[in-house]
Amino acid sequence: MQEIAAAIDRPSPVIANIEHFENITDKQAFFSSLKEYLLNGSPNDFEVIAYAILYTYLDIFGFSLKRFTSTNANDAGDDYKGGDVIYCVTTNLSVAKLESDINKTHARKVFIHRNTLSGKVQNLINEYVRESKISDVLNANMMVERYIEYLEA
Repeated sequence: MQEIAAAIDRPSPVIANIEHFENITDKQAFFSSLKEYLLNGSPNDFEVIAYAILYTYLDIFGFSLKRFTSTNANDAGDDYKGGDVIYCVTTNLSVAKLESDINKTHARKVFIHRNTLSGKVQNLINEYVRESKISDVLNANMMVERYIEYLEA
């Protein structure tokens, strides 16, 4: 019973993040915070911020992005869906994670990650791209360059 009461009273990091962004009034400070959370935040921050960026970016071009998992990063789920593409988001893209996510559905996948890829993971990605199982692989820096900088402009 005490554990439940403690969990209820514990501040939610998701709520804290929302309050953090709600209190920003300067455009540059807002985009700086997005980049900071994406590149250095917790795994959950990474997943939620990546979704917000892609959702906003795709919406500009008339595409819809749906989120259908929890806010827990590395929860072994397919995280977002846009059209016929599944987005898999992780801070740790390993061979095991890649193979597990590829085998969950036959849909094309886009992987979004934050870590540096090993040679084995990169080789496996190249194989899956040739087989049309993977459409794209984005890291956090690419998210900044492709999407945040576009939105910022």
